[in-house]
Amino acid sequence: MGYQSPDAIGPLKETGLNQAIKKNFFVFAPPAILVIALLVPPWVNPLWAFQDPIVAAQSSGECCSAYFGVMSNIGVIYWIVGATAAACAAIVLRASGAPSRTVAFMTSAGLLTAALGLDDLLLLHERILPKLGIPQKAILLAYALAGVAYVAAFFRDIRSRDFSVLCLGILALVVSLGIDVVFSEQTDQMKIAEDIAKFFGIAGWTGFHWLRAIAEMRERARSTA
Repeated sequence: MGYQSPDAIGPLKETGLNQAIKKNFFVFAPPAILVIALLVPPWVNPLWAFQDPIVAAQSSGECCSAYFGVMSNIGVIYWIVGATAAACAAIVLRASGAPSRTVAFMTSAGLLTAALGLDDLLLLHERILPKLGIPQKAILLAYALAGVAYVAAFFRDIRSRDFSVLCLGILALVVSLGIDVVFSEQTDQMKIAEDIAKFFGIAGWTGFHWLRAIAEMRERARSTA
């Protein structure tokens, strides 16, 4: 039998503690392993692994080690996976005549995730937009408000199945955002803590929407069979 994701096993409505634990392990174990593997070797500077590859090369004064920017790139891949899963689900659900609210839920998730991924990839809030005169804190506030608006608009849909993965992901993103906003002067250790929290936040956000996209498409397939 091939591998099945947690949402593909058992009832679609996951409410039990065991199912929630399985989902969270499925989503957060891989990033935890990556972070541990990064922190253990004494010859690896975790800060450079979490930075954009070019920024890491500039910070280190050398070019280039293979691990420069590796966690940053993996984070971007996470964003792409989440955005693609939600967008594909939106297209499939719309084509199959699913309720418009469900389509809007997946569409909004895909657009917001794509925007966050694009920002991460191009360093929009860190470098490009501030150079155009837009304060970094204003950009971060806009992203935070967009996230709150998304959760508020689709809270009924989000809570219709187990959403502990999303809660943990948002908590991690809030911790990362808090460190970034509150501490204007950061030590390397604080920067690493911020980046680790962000990495787990991205994993939680993407994991939730990936699993939900699969669940919504499976439910639609069953209802139209």
